[in-house]
Amino acid sequence: MTRAKATEKNPLIPLRMEIDEIDGALINLLARRLSLSMKIGNVKQRRGLAIHDSSREKQILSRINSQDIDDEKTKAAIADIYKEIFSQSRLVQKDPDISQGLSDFLPAIDV
Repeated sequence: MTRAKATEKNPLIPLRMEIDEIDGALINLLARRLSLSMKIGNVKQRRGLAIHDSSREKQILSRINSQDIDDEKTKAAIADIYKEIFSQSRLVQKDPDISQGLSDFLPAIDV
């Protein structure tokens, strides 16, 4: 069966293909972000700074809130996703063992 016929039979196929493309980009971007978070954690530890920076998190959430997204539910969902990203970022910044294990899988980022 050709892709066109499969799409005609199941309209979910092209939508899921598009989501798969977006997921691929998100995975790479999240891996890059975690790699940077590990480096930030190292800097914070060397300088004796707290891992949790609520003002930085508020700044990012405010930037999300200012985006031109008409649907408030979508905006709230994105904010919730970012809260989980913050949580995972703090985790890799706090725990050197987690950071060490992840560094083998995450892209090297020079800061």
